[in-house]
Amino acid sequence: MGFWEMETAQHFLRRVGFSATPEAVTSVLRNSPGAYIETAFKPGAILPRSKDLKKFTDEAHTRYQKMYKVKDAEEKRELRRNLQREENELFRSFAMDWFHYVREPENSAREKLVMFLHDILVVEQQKIKDPQQLYAMQ
Repeated sequence: MGFWEMETAQHFLRRVGFSATPEAVTSVLRNSPGAYIETAFKPGAILPRSKDLKKFTDEAHTRYQKMYKVKDAEEKRELRRNLQREENELFRSFAMDWFHYVREPENSAREKLVMFLHDILVVEQQKIKDPQQLYAMQ
């Protein structure tokens, strides 16, 4: 059937992206490998921010400024803990949203390449202290 066998197409889809759904395999079998590559890496929809993440990023600068202006050490620690807790929760939520996003065949190959580049450039939450910057890099 076409340029390749089903097993080869499945392997190719798993290597280039994250999955090989029956629909994607059927589509790939009808086209050439080059045609798939051209469509797989086209710019697509950007992962939408959740309402909570948008609210947090919109308010973060003001909240951090407020925290740094507080003189009482205990109050400052409490504000810092709250911000860190929110950041961690939002990061986990963003990660789960991203996993759902990359499972979609139209996003899979492009996002796998982004993940590969992030690995090479060593981009991780611990190195990026500002969650807005981490989101902006996606």
